[in-house]
Formats: sequence, structure tokens, C-alpha cells
Amino acid sequence: GKRIYLFIYLFIYLFIYFVGQTILYGRLNTNATLNCPFRQSVTDSNTLVWIGPPYTGDLGTIYITSNDGANPDTVLGNRLSVVGNHTAGEYNMKISNLQQSDKGRYTCEYGNQRKYFDLRVAVAVTSITISPTTVSVVEGRSLQVTCTSSDSIPTASVTWYILRQGLSTAVKLNIGVNSTQHNMKTISTLLYTGDPVDNAAYLYCSATNEEQNMPVQSENSSITVLFFIVITC
Repeated sequence: GKRIYLFIYLFIYLFIYFVGQTILYGRLNTNATLNCPFRQSVTDSNTLVWIGPPYTGDLGTIYITSNDGANPDTVLGNRLSVVGNHTAGEYNMKISNLQQSDKGRYTCEYGNQRKYFDLRVAVAVTSITISPTTVSVVEGRSLQVTCTSSDSIPTASVTWYILRQGLSTAVKLNIGVNSTQHNMKTISTLLYTGDPVDNAAYLYCSATNEEQNMPVQSENSSITVLFFIVITC
């Protein structure tokens, strides 16, 4: 009986935590506003409270209360402010000049209601490298080519292209591509199979994430396809 009740309690807790959590990406050195869905009522004895890192066990730091406003003694200092229409009960949390150290879980509490925010500070992809920079493969044989992005948040999306001789537009490659995330990097591999039509062509890849409008591009990797000529007498 106790195990069943414990399982139900754990399930409800995890459901509320994950379903009630919003992932919010903010850009470095810009402002981020966390909007609380609850409204402070003048006739209610409950107080709307914002809590965030650092945590001591399960206890977080109080950043804002609807009674006292912004707490000047947090790690955010004067970068913390309260925004919203207070007459309508709005007490939203604004962080100015966002820094990597500001990331973490922030919670808006009102009575027994809680809304969780997972604040992440976005970092743009600045570069992507390709290896090897010269591909030499026998017709019909395969060779692995790898592109590795710079650290980024969220992790980068990598796309592969081939630019063949005589063509002005590169062709996107999908077959043989496998991308994985390692910490904040994306490592994408292409299993290229030698085709004589690709001789003297170029492989390259591009990377982007939600932080930027234009993708970054790797240098070109030149392709040499070795093939056999059969001479019959």
C-alpha cells in the first residue's frame, strides 16, 4: 500500500514539474523577462514570490515578492527588476544584461501554485571545422568525413553539401549523415562513398542554431575519386 502511494506521489510530482516547466532561451548581454501566469489578488493573504538559484538543498533564493518588490541582495544585484501592471496583479521578473551565470531554474509561486522556468543563455555558433580537408577514395569505397561545431546553446544543427564541377549550386546530402551532441558541440559524420561524378568536387558543411540568422560554413574539402579503367584486347 505505501509503495503504491509513494509511486503515485512521485508520478504527480514529476508530471507537475516537467509539464509545468517552460524552457526559456535568452541572449547573452540582452534582457530576459520571465512572465508569471499567476496574479496577486488584493483580497488574498497569499504572496506572489519569485525564487531562483543558488539553491541550498530544496531552498532557493528569494528574488521578488509582491509585498517588497525586488530583493537587492541577490547575485543579480541591480540587474533585477519587477515589471508588469501591479494594479492588475502582475509581478514579472526581468533580468538585464543577461550573463551565463544567470542560467538555472526560476519559480513563480503563488499559494500552492508553481510555475517553473528553465532559463538558458543562448550562445551562437561561431565556427565549424571539417576533417579531413582532402578526401581521396577509391570508386565504390567509403570514407568518413567529420564536421565539428563550436560550443553553442542550444547545440547546433549541421547540414552537409557537395558542390560538383560545372554546377553553381551545391546539393544537400542526407544519406550517410549522423549527428550527435557532445556537451555543447555538435559532431556530424558523413559516410561518403566514392563516385566518379564527384571527382574534383567539394564537400562542406554549415551550422546554425536559434541564436543566429545566418549559418556559419566550414572550409571546402576537395574530393579525388580513384577509379579503374578496364582495357580489353
